[in-house]
Amino acid sequence: MYENSDKKEIGDFLTWELEVLRNALATKHKETFWIKAQSKIENEKEYFLFKSAEHTKSPILNQFGLLIDMGAITLDYPIKRLTDGSVIDKGCNFKLKPTALNMLFPPSKSYSLIQ
Repeated sequence: MYENSDKKEIGDFLTWELEVLRNALATKHKETFWIKAQSKIENEKEYFLFKSAEHTKSPILNQFGLLIDMGAITLDYPIKRLTDGSVIDKGCNFKLKPTALNMLFPPSKSYSLIQ
């Protein structure tokens, strides 16, 4: 997988080896709980209502590349600009669209967290 720029003079600037990404996925998400929450702000404080949890196991590693090609997995570069103008690079994160969870994991179990 290649990361590339819209600027033709830059072109491809980063290579991701799918096998390395699959191994990282297998390690990080061997077993995971995905939490759905609702947030609200009151008196300048943020509060969360945890609504449900989805319990997944054993990702389907061969689906990773296909989900990238489909746009169901995207790459996010979170960067924070401080008040002094400097920036903090927080690395990169792969994000899975919630509607594609069942394409990356075998059937999972869902739990309601609200009674």
